[in-house]
Amino acid sequence: MFCSIQNNERLSRHRYMVLMLGVAFVWVIAWAGPAMSGQSTAHPPVEIQIYTTPPGTAGHALAVGLTDLLRKHSDWLRSTAEKAWGTDILKLWHRDPKRKETGIGNMMSANLWLGKNKEGITDVKPLVVCRNGEFANPWVTRDPNIKTVLDFVGKRVAIGKLGSGLGTNYEQLFRALGIWDKVKVAPMLWNQSKTAFLDGTVDVAYVSAGLGKGTAIPNPAAMEIAVSTKPFHVIGVRKEWVDKVRATGYPLNAVLLPAGVLGKNQPQPLLTEGYTSHWYASVEVPEDVVYELLRVTWDHADELGKYHAVHKLLGKENLAKVSHSESEFHPGAAKFFKEKGVKMGE
Repeated sequence: MFCSIQNNERLSRHRYMVLMLGVAFVWVIAWAGPAMSGQSTAHPPVEIQIYTTPPGTAGHALAVGLTDLLRKHSDWLRSTAEKAWGTDILKLWHRDPKRKETGIGNMMSANLWLGKNKEGITDVKPLVVCRNGEFANPWVTRDPNIKTVLDFVGKRVAIGKLGSGLGTNYEQLFRALGIWDKVKVAPMLWNQSKTAFLDGTVDVAYVSAGLGKGTAIPNPAAMEIAVSTKPFHVIGVRKEWVDKVRATGYPLNAVLLPAGVLGKNQPQPLLTEGYTSHWYASVEVPEDVVYELLRVTWDHADELGKYHAVHKLLGKENLAKVSHSESEFHPGAAKFFKEKGVKMGE
């Protein structure tokens, strides 16, 4: 009987040991297994702010689109669209540095120039995430005596708001040509420029068209002018003028507007002032956040067109085509594009 008791005790200890080994094995599989197999545990949730133009604009539509795509296709990254764009983003990040850690900003190269040279902001140095659009900005006029930009002297000319990237593009061009103080500039927004042109309160208006994939889509203001009954003609720039501006250190771009974008009044391709807009992020934004944002953008680039027509022209093949060198890309973006074998820069 004594032997029977000992045997029962040994059996109980054996069962206990087997049970403990089983628990340990399950723990290893559940916790150590993913790391041993090269998989990562769940990423903690992260929310970023996408600073962009107001509702009704292409930039805002893109931010809304990215927010939607992240919700659908990322397990951990979420975003919200915030109203701030251009140089105002730099001012915001300068006033509140914590916002740099979770912010993605919609800007053009001109805004970086303005931040440094006009606002004195040197502690905010945004890096490129990717391109989010390219735009041509020609002028239209009904005055037969206006044939080039040099003929703007003494005329009422609509330009972008002073202090904005677009307004500064025009200002720097006019200054380089020596006509800035000889033109009756009228700073205004796109829709205001269109209205002023149609009612005759300006002699020259500026319009815009999104570029990409070998074609272009005019913005609504440009489309309204294009279908107006009164004839007009379109004014572009000369390459040597753009080169003259760039020699001063200002990042003015020239782009080619395909023939017919502005209807029958623009029968030939035209070299115009233009710009590329980008998503920028501070180096404080974690590398994996930028990488994940690009992964979703790349994988679902074809879906962006449903949020705004101009984003049909973006395409994954254009995301890294920006007016910056590879060294100016955010580390997360550089890692992503290198893995895709995509050249960064123009």
